[in-house]
Amino acid sequence: MKILQIVEESPSLDFTLPVFNELDNDTKIIILCSRPSYSYWFDHDPSKLLPKEKPNILFLDLISISQFRGLLKKLILKFTKKNRNNTNNFFTKSLRIIFTNILEKNFDFSLVLNSFDDEPIDLVLIDSRDDLRTNKIFKEVFDYIHTNNIKTIAVPVSTYVREGVEISVKPFNRSKNNTYPFNLLPSNFEFWTTTNQPNYFQQLNKQEYRMVGYSGLDKIWLDNFTKNKKSVNELNILLNIKHFTKNLKIQTNPGPYASEEVFEFFLNLKKLELTFPDYKFNFVLKPHYYMNFKVLTELLVESKINNFRILRTSIYRAIENIDLVIGLHTSVNIICSAASIPTILYPETQMGIIGSTDPKTIEMYSSHPGFSDNVDHFYNLFQNCLDSDFRNNLGIKSSKWCKQYFETNVLKEITKVLKT
Repeated sequence: MKILQIVEESPSLDFTLPVFNELDNDTKIIILCSRPSYSYWFDHDPSKLLPKEKPNILFLDLISISQFRGLLKKLILKFTKKNRNNTNNFFTKSLRIIFTNILEKNFDFSLVLNSFDDEPIDLVLIDSRDDLRTNKIFKEVFDYIHTNNIKTIAVPVSTYVREGVEISVKPFNRSKNNTYPFNLLPSNFEFWTTTNQPNYFQQLNKQEYRMVGYSGLDKIWLDNFTKNKKSVNELNILLNIKHFTKNLKIQTNPGPYASEEVFEFFLNLKKLELTFPDYKFNFVLKPHYYMNFKVLTELLVESKINNFRILRTSIYRAIENIDLVIGLHTSVNIICSAASIPTILYPETQMGIIGSTDPKTIEMYSSHPGFSDNVDHFYNLFQNCLDSDFRNNLGIKSSKWCKQYFETNVLKEITKVLKT
């Protein structure tokens, strides 16, 4: 069996890699990044996202399959490896756009097929969100899908998507470009989701729709990363943060945070350092992949937090050897909870904004054992977590909470579906 995954945004890998890790070596898999390089999202080789390298999984990106050579490839990588919000410099932004366009226009899908030894592809996986750009890459891929009637699956990009909110589920369709092949879905198409999404079902009409759960919550996969760490007065604390913007002054809609709120969050963490001087807190930040890392670092330095490091990696690599998780509103907190890592949900504006239109989401998160509805409550929870027995108990409760809302043993069923 031969599987091709087209990755437009990295969160889809959080769903597919647990599945690919369980497929035997007879299944050949190519994961093609439609960005210039995986460095757009990660500080390491993408194969390091797996517990161990698998010879049947090949990671390709636009630079690796381009016909450019040596120094030119290095130059292109230099100016394209940062993500779209990672620099405010006009010159570097312009170069990134120019080099990305050059790579896209020189894309040759036959080079991808050559990696499959020119044998037919059995299955294509794409991102389920309407993020796909109308460029030469996707035109060639979609032409191939349509011409050969390839089974195509839109895979989840998030653990949980709010119900009751209409989000486009036409990944091939762009309202401003209604020309073939971007104006239709493949004839052999299936849309996957993690939980029941009534509005998705309505929007898809007669297209096949399958609820599969989330493979990244499966214990088989999580056990590869959650290592035991014994500590007394030193805690490794993972911080899950969505992206934010300096331009946002008043937050009234779900989306990025205002930078002022993120800065206040850091100041409260600094207050914890001062309140508990007998402890050493190592803050590990796993930011959203859209993050402006330059501004993030500036805020951290300004807050005067003592020990922090920023990880550009997957959530699974980020949870290794972590004692405690503190998360602003983001679905990766669900993964940490499923991994039995004690998780505190920091009080922030997003939850109230979302709760005003989506009672199911607010009910789900407010029932989390680490939910805090104000900063004083957060301080009390954190202080209790300095006790290892309390942390262990919170980790168990976090896992039980997750199982109330999400299926956590889905890997075997998902791999079975892919093989049929």
